[in-house]
Amino acid sequence: MQRETLLQIGLSEEQANNVLELHAGALKEYVPRDAFNEAMAQNKAEAERAAKELSAHKIDTAITLHLSNAGVKSPKLMKQLLDLSKISMEGETLTGIQEQLGELRETDAYLFHSDRDRLSGREPMSGSGGGSSNELRNNPFKKETLNLTEQSKLMRENPELAKRLQAAAGAQ
Repeated sequence: MQRETLLQIGLSEEQANNVLELHAGALKEYVPRDAFNEAMAQNKAEAERAAKELSAHKIDTAITLHLSNAGVKSPKLMKQLLDLSKISMEGETLTGIQEQLGELRETDAYLFHSDRDRLSGREPMSGSGGGSSNELRNNPFKKETLNLTEQSKLMRENPELAKRLQAAAGAQ
């Protein structure tokens, strides 16, 4: 916008100056088209890169979870043995991994947990069962570890245990 043009259409000198000041203020927020288009292209490229990265992370996480559920001893090691280019994600389902795991299970069974790897034996006793050494050590009925709050809590929640602890404290 030029002052001469404003004066030609009948504005006074003062009005023309005010219009030019307002116009200059408005132009400060203006972004040239080339800069706008460049910023949009950068944003689009960044969004595509982030989408690819997210997809790769999603597939990697799904593979790790699948390997753990399949009884693999070391999912990290197993990933190196798999041909990841043959594994894809269709919705929430991995395709191409089961065949590779089947082959590896036949040729390299030591990479998978077996029934022999599982521990067997007695089940640990629950808190309401026999007294543990921790219960006897922190006995709220003993003179050394007397705790009235804990005593009343035990009498309310587990009267059998409270009786046993009272007996153990009285026996000493």
